[in-house]
Amino acid sequence: MPDKRIAFEIKEHLGVIQKMNSGWCKELNIVSWNGNAPKYDIREWDEHHEKMSKGITLNSWEMQKLTDMYLKNNTDKAVAKGRAIEEERRMRMELDRSERRKPMQAAGEPFSEERRYEDMVPCAEETPFDEVTPPSEATRLDGVTQSAEREVVGDLAAEVAEETSLDYNEEETACDSTPF
Repeated sequence: MPDKRIAFEIKEHLGVIQKMNSGWCKELNIVSWNGNAPKYDIREWDEHHEKMSKGITLNSWEMQKLTDMYLKNNTDKAVAKGRAIEEERRMRMELDRSERRKPMQAAGEPFSEERRYEDMVPCAEETPFDEVTPPSEATRLDGVTQSAEREVVGDLAAEVAEETSLDYNEEETACDSTPF
């Protein structure tokens, strides 16, 4: 009977693909089988590289072809994913642009593509801080000044005082020692 022993020599260990719970590892190595030219080898090995499972051997041309197919496939997927991301981004920009048109079109103002959103919204950063001069009198957001508001409140207080026959004098201070 012929000897069924297979002679092998691991010329170079390239890496572990997967480690099993049993201690065996699926590895990529360059192995010479029975004294022949070394080939790329993918198979599972025990911890001491004495026992092995069935595997696959590839010469350098086959390994190059496998690598090229893998890289091309991943590159194609990456390009497709990038295109999908760009398409989604473009769609969001178009939706955002159309949403900004609606208020202007509702107001009867024609929309111009040249008019930028930043041109429509005033920006506090347009005026340098040192060029801003404070108003002489504080103005509320609705445009009413504090002195105008005081005049209206004073007039209303005088009317209420006359109606309730209270003695009201605009010169007096509002704070007195009368308990309420």
